[in-house]
Amino acid sequence: MAAMTTPSHVRQLHAASAQTLAVHELAVLLADHATEQASYGAFEGLAALLLPNPEPDAYDALADAARRMTGAEAAWLLVPEDEHEWLVLGRSMSAVAFAEAFTPESRLRIVHLSSEDEIYGTLAFWPADGEDDAAHGLEEAFEHALAAALRTRKALDESRHLSTTDPLTDLPNRRAFDTSISRMMALARRNQRPLSVLMLDLDHFKHVNDAYGHDAGDEVLKAFATTLLGCVRASDLPVRYGGEEFLVVLPETRESEALEVAEKIRLATQRLAIPVACGVVHPTVSIGVTGMQPHDTPESLVSRADKALYRAKASGRNCCRIEST
Repeated sequence: MAAMTTPSHVRQLHAASAQTLAVHELAVLLADHATEQASYGAFEGLAALLLPNPEPDAYDALADAARRMTGAEAAWLLVPEDEHEWLVLGRSMSAVAFAEAFTPESRLRIVHLSSEDEIYGTLAFWPADGEDDAAHGLEEAFEHALAAALRTRKALDESRHLSTTDPLTDLPNRRAFDTSISRMMALARRNQRPLSVLMLDLDHFKHVNDAYGHDAGDEVLKAFATTLLGCVRASDLPVRYGGEEFLVVLPETRESEALEVAEKIRLATQRLAIPVACGVVHPTVSIGVTGMQPHDTPESLVSRADKALYRAKASGRNCCRIEST
């Protein structure tokens, strides 16, 4: 059964973060320094394993780390399909593991990896004869490692969301943009693909605050953010850049296509009628459009989009303009 592919940068982020932060908990739990060092690789496997759709190399890494921790000659990471069949997802790197034929009748030492009654996988060690039947403390070590990885990922996700999300609109904030744009541009360059940026500014927003109050201004910002999300793709990055200014990064999008997206956003905004305490606000938006050039930096790309936005405002607002060079 084929698994969906998880972007490599997401896998690396979770693996590195879980390994860096949670290894301190393992250092307390695991007294044997050699076992502690071997657990580093286990953390990489565990962090990747906790992603929605792990890739095969994650299972191989976890299986190999388990072999190093226990000294067992061979290890497989398995997930039970049913009572009689097992799906082999990953093997340790030892030559014996690859050479040894595996059948459901093989004598195995089974260790379930679970947390809060949820089984994430099962490790099976071969051979399970004599002293090799001993658990070598593996169950406890991996139980602690998995629990620590789960706690770490939850804390990381919550912390990252708070630090990179605008609390009013729930859009990514400028910090999220600053940490993402270089990577998005590098990816576009490596794959020789287009990337465009929209800079958006709600027209006469100060008048809304002055005439209706800041609570009304907040309602306008939230309604516009919802409209913006409805006009872009899941792969795009819409950002509240500051105040009434927003920005959208459009991967895989040429300038002409970005202009179409901008016009879609402009028209959707123009159709809004936002009820506030003292009446109804009908906002409009000015939008600047630009595409990434070969030698652009994040700063030059945003500066050019800002110039395009200035031209849109100078043209009477409620319009879109392109700045190509």
